[in-house]
Amino acid sequence: MYARYLYYHTDSYNASAETKKVRKKARNEYDEEQITAKKRKPGKTTRDVGFEEEEEDETDEGLELEHKAKAAGNKLHKEIEILNFWHADKEADDINLQTQLAQVQIKLEKQIGYRNAVETKLVEVNIRLSEEDYANGN
Repeated sequence: MYARYLYYHTDSYNASAETKKVRKKARNEYDEEQITAKKRKPGKTTRDVGFEEEEEDETDEGLELEHKAKAAGNKLHKEIEILNFWHADKEADDINLQTQLAQVQIKLEKQIGYRNAVETKLVEVNIRLSEEDYANGN
């Protein structure tokens, strides 16, 4: 009977020691949560506090990615503006080239007209010379 008493007493002692350890661990965790809860940022749960450094890294990484995206967007916007300016400049150059081409075509038509007029005169002169030669008997 005494053996049973020792058996139960030892088991209950061991059980109460385990209970004490579990309670102490839970109390320590609770205290740590309270301390970290004071340190945490508003809007975060106590669960998130343990991962605060990782989240800050992610937040920093997210902000860094956001800044990179904005910088890339700004760069693309500037490139688009440059391309638009270049396109407008190219259109102006095209218009200038078309104007110059039209002017050259007008000059060419005038030259062709002059050449045709000269050819006509030459034909007339040749006809007169032929008539004079015929009249002179050559």
